[in-house]
Amino acid sequence: MLSSKIVRAHEFDNPPRLSSTYFTGADLRMADLRGVDIRKTIMNYADLRGAALRDACRRGTQLYRADLRHISWVGASLTGADLTGANLGDSDGLDASQLADTLIDNTTLLPQSLQGNPWVAARIADCERANAIEDHGCPPRTAQPPSG
Repeated sequence: MLSSKIVRAHEFDNPPRLSSTYFTGADLRMADLRGVDIRKTIMNYADLRGAALRDACRRGTQLYRADLRHISWVGASLTGADLTGANLGDSDGLDASQLADTLIDNTTLLPQSLQGNPWVAARIADCERANAIEDHGCPPRTAQPPSG
């Protein structure tokens, strides 16, 4: 008799390399992607609610309109990730410095703690300026605005 229990955690000697893979529209809710290389992976429209992404390499990952709620972003590097239209609401541990070199815009749904943040607002403005000139290029890192 087969068990109906879904096992989502795996132990690997070396985490799988999924870089440059297409997961467009994939249902990856609660997936255990800890330590997995997902650089330059296309996850547009993917449902990643509650996925474990700790130590996953996410540089340049396309997450356009992805559902990224209930994910812990503590210590995550999101450099070059496309988060336009993504839902980051109810995320844990995401700060403005992590978004300073991502592609975000006014359609990116942010956690309450980052709504109205001056650094995030500056990043959105930089991305919109760059997109008016280029075709969806990710501009250089946005400097932290002076506090005052």
